[in-house]
Amino acid sequence: MSGGLQPVSAEQALALVRQSLGFFAPSELSQASISPALCAELLRVSLWSNWVLKCRPVYVTRLMNAAARPLIPLAALTEEGSESLHELLRSSLEDLGAIGDLVELPGGRWAPAPLRRVPMQAIDRYLILGGPPTGQLPAHIRALVERAGIARLVPAKAPPMPIMIDTLPEEEWLRLPNADLGEWTQRMLSAVGLDPAGDLEVEVYAPGAAPPGSEQYFRWRMGDSRMPDGRYLVRHRMRRGSNAHLIAELVRGRPIAVGPLRLGDGDLRRLMYGLDLIAGNPVRVRAERRQKQWSLKLRSALPQPEQRLLLTLGRELPRLDGKYYPQRWDIPIQYAQRVTDALIALGIQVDEN
Repeated sequence: MSGGLQPVSAEQALALVRQSLGFFAPSELSQASISPALCAELLRVSLWSNWVLKCRPVYVTRLMNAAARPLIPLAALTEEGSESLHELLRSSLEDLGAIGDLVELPGGRWAPAPLRRVPMQAIDRYLILGGPPTGQLPAHIRALVERAGIARLVPAKAPPMPIMIDTLPEEEWLRLPNADLGEWTQRMLSAVGLDPAGDLEVEVYAPGAAPPGSEQYFRWRMGDSRMPDGRYLVRHRMRRGSNAHLIAELVRGRPIAVGPLRLGDGDLRRLMYGLDLIAGNPVRVRAERRQKQWSLKLRSALPQPEQRLLLTLGRELPRLDGKYYPQRWDIPIQYAQRVTDALIALGIQVDEN
């Protein structure tokens, strides 16, 4: 009988790492790759431990190195190399900031967000934001945590936490405009004061002149005399190569007056979807329903609130070709209707196979 320790496979080592971080579901423990959920939890642990130790924000390089340390020996044994591991951690960090789980501060520093719960009635769950990592949550909550991607979801009927925790309404967390999309878009177009445009050269966002269902990237075009006169979203190329987005009054396809874009409680992408809606030319999204997953293929970016929802309820699949689009997302089937409703509210046409 030989002595000594028995070798541990990469899969077994990853399962041990996950278990130590508060992962309990068999499907999570048996994963053979370094998932965004695992990266997110390592970032929570690394940030929290540094925060508690020094009571000050943590510089991003220190945070990333601390989160990567447990996985570096395993990265070479799995599908991910050390470079891919860094990309996964960086992407997970940005996504945690986007949903409000961690807070990015000036100077490249990060801090934990306050511990809050976000009731999500449509999926009968609540979202846990901020506070300690999962391994330090009360045991009865820790055992109920569900992860579709980076976020932590708990059944709505779970017993309450034995600690004080603030409740954040879902609408406030998503930060959606109060008005419906068409009304909000019309208000954004009409609220801008305009000044003479001079000889300004612009591209026009013209969904009414684009092929049906096309990606938003292909809806930008040079002004055309056949365009109806009126107000449009336009962009002007600046000297250093960046684009300035403006509202312009077009007559026979030429801007006669322009004004700065003021979006208030929305963003540029929401305005584009609103213009698609008004033009009657919705973006089309393909979806496929399988046994436990709902797969979504996006060819145009989403506004910030809808992107925040997608990051919470789903997981973006990695691409091997280096291209940004199309984005492919897997969403547990029990959350599919909530995502579908959000896309339809944007005027998107969802084509399901």
